[in-house]
Amino acid sequence: MSIVEILTAVAFLVFSDNTTETVDLGVFDDPL
Repeated sequence: MSIVEILTAVAFLVFSDNTTETVDLGVFDDPL
């Protein structure tokens, strides 16, 4: 997997499951 694919997968997991706040990053504080 390339770096872009990994980042895309991580971003998808973070944005698709906002109920479990396992990672609290300022960038992802308000994705939408």
